[in-house]
Amino acid sequence: MLKNLLLLAFISCVFCKEYYTVVFDAGSSGTRVYIYKIKQRINLLPEIKLVINHKETPGIDDKNIEDVESYLESFTRIIKDNVPDNFKKFTKIHFLATAGMRLSKKTEAHRKLDRVRKVLRNLKPFPYDKSNVRIMSGEEEGAYTWVATNYLTKQLENANKSQTIGIVEMGGASSQIAFLKEGNILANFFQAQIGLKQFPLYSHSYLHYGKDKALEWIRSYLMRKHKKGIIEDPCMVEGTDDGKEFRVANRTFKAKPNYEECVRLINYFIYEAPDDRCYPTPCAIGTTYQPKPDENMKFYTLATFFWSLKNLKLHDQRENVKDYDQATFTIENVKQKIRKYFNDSDPFKELERNPKFPLRKELFSSLYAIELLTDGLNFKEDRVFTAVSKIGDHSIDWTLGLALRLADFKICDQKSTQIHLLKQGGTLIFPSVGLLLICLITAYAFTKNTLL
Repeated sequence: MLKNLLLLAFISCVFCKEYYTVVFDAGSSGTRVYIYKIKQRINLLPEIKLVINHKETPGIDDKNIEDVESYLESFTRIIKDNVPDNFKKFTKIHFLATAGMRLSKKTEAHRKLDRVRKVLRNLKPFPYDKSNVRIMSGEEEGAYTWVATNYLTKQLENANKSQTIGIVEMGGASSQIAFLKEGNILANFFQAQIGLKQFPLYSHSYLHYGKDKALEWIRSYLMRKHKKGIIEDPCMVEGTDDGKEFRVANRTFKAKPNYEECVRLINYFIYEAPDDRCYPTPCAIGTTYQPKPDENMKFYTLATFFWSLKNLKLHDQRENVKDYDQATFTIENVKQKIRKYFNDSDPFKELERNPKFPLRKELFSSLYAIELLTDGLNFKEDRVFTAVSKIGDHSIDWTLGLALRLADFKICDQKSTQIHLLKQGGTLIFPSVGLLLICLITAYAFTKNTLL
């Protein structure tokens, strides 16, 4: 008995606690569940491994309230199958809805989340916490994406905070920007506490400014402008599999590509307020305050900036590489390539067709994303961006940033370390020096006991 207890104490000194965290990302286009295995390390950030991620479409905001339980069945089965039995009682489940649910009617959204809570409350033996099911703010989404990016690039461990990487992300319903900003941040401030370090972030989410919402707005605008007859759409090119004409909301649209007119419509959507209506200054889209990031700061652009541009071969120096996870681009180069697509009578003849990614919608998404960077977020056209989908084996997801933020840093920080004496069911906290002495004494006692 003594030998086993000493061995357990010694292992607790040398190895930090391992555990699992489950995070749902309930987005506008679908719902994903991520299961992470987290290992604490002394004086280091945790080691996080993605066990599995699983996606179902459409998103929960498109499901009827009475269908929520059945919608979650495959997710609960995956959670049960991928979290080991001896960890289930201690594995917390977080269900966070993003932009799609933010746009839903408040009463309907709350009723759906109540159904989610019912499912998770009955998912035994996993612990249940009502507050873990909620709609997350756009600022959180941007900030946790920033955390994930800088964790994977090891910038969180860098003593020089100025080398951290900013992020711009575009989804279907919203776009996010987050970057570190020293000095005063007058609005949209988010303090990221990671371990013993604090990172003052500017983080903002532009709701309705995702690629799908932008396309919906432009088509609604064209329908209001043209009450009858066929509507000519300047943002849709010809020469695609789905034909020159197409139907939207019982109206017939006709592709009539016009690069300049499409840019004009996008810029009408991404309006900038006059100076006398911008307070505090400077402003980005509308009257939204956004400080200027450092000109030398590196920015990763995610989601639409990667996939839509990749599908159309718009990234720099990647034309002959079929599969890649990162690529650079400048705004001016991408605009030149997009303009060529608009002027070509058969623009996609050399591209592979994929029904999941209609190419003329991808072209609009690419042009809109680029215009958002310049006319919306005020980046210069010659600035070099890095479009990223993965870093190593990890995709860049806000769920990873949240998992890191939720990690119990009291276990392995520089000030104190916990020794979990599982046999006694207690937790003791010792200063680092004291912990070292205890580890040495335990190791000596264990060795002596073994030899005896």
